[in-house]
Amino acid sequence: MTDSVLLTGLILSHIIADFYLQPRSWIASRNTRHFRSPALVWHAGVHAALASVWLISYEVIQFGWDDVFPALVLALLIGVTHYVTDVIKSYLPDQTRYFLLDQAAHLLIILLVWLDFTQNYATLGAILADGLSVKTLVLLIAYLLILRPCAVMITLLLRQWDPQFSNDAETPYSLMAAGEHIGYLERVLVLTFLFTQQYAGIGFLLAAKSIFRFGDLRSKNDRKLTEYVMYGTLLSMVLTVMIGFTAMLLSGLPIR
Repeated sequence: MTDSVLLTGLILSHIIADFYLQPRSWIASRNTRHFRSPALVWHAGVHAALASVWLISYEVIQFGWDDVFPALVLALLIGVTHYVTDVIKSYLPDQTRYFLLDQAAHLLIILLVWLDFTQNYATLGAILADGLSVKTLVLLIAYLLILRPCAVMITLLLRQWDPQFSNDAETPYSLMAAGEHIGYLERVLVLTFLFTQQYAGIGFLLAAKSIFRFGDLRSKNDRKLTEYVMYGTLLSMVLTVMIGFTAMLLSGLPIR
């Protein structure tokens, strides 16, 4: 078993234990009873058990059965730190940001355990060196630009028409901030299609949105709203394509 296989296995174990072997009743118990929840202890034990399988297997394959105690200690460490992290999360609001922070903390602990167990700092250094290349940073900047900066730009450009729809009778039937988040996902997909040169995917995305959105607008017989939505959609697409092609030129990605 290689070091890379061990790291992949530990991450796989985390995903299985956190999302497939954790019943909803355990989550409810954690959120209500916090550190007193027996279910949380069981959950942390599942993480420790699955991690121990990979750590002990690595130790046995590499060095035999002479000393598997360090593997057991590190597996227990993964379980204990998972318990502590989930206790902290149980006191926080059920929001996306805290879910992502919770998962990032778990993965960071797994990475640190892997580093301590394998002493493979060279591999981590190579990964970080590749990840900090100019190409990677340019692509990351492109993704960041199409989210909030583009949303602000589109809002400013559409602001002169906003008052015309402020008293729209249909507004209560629209999800709060749904349009903004749909725009985020739309631009991420378009930019990804550009980077992977799947240009047909952009056409499919536009066609699908036209069917669902503009069909609904036509039923309202509101030409102003239709033009407003079309302008916003095309503006979002144009900004994303411009940012995408600029990033491709700067990063050296081929444009065909």
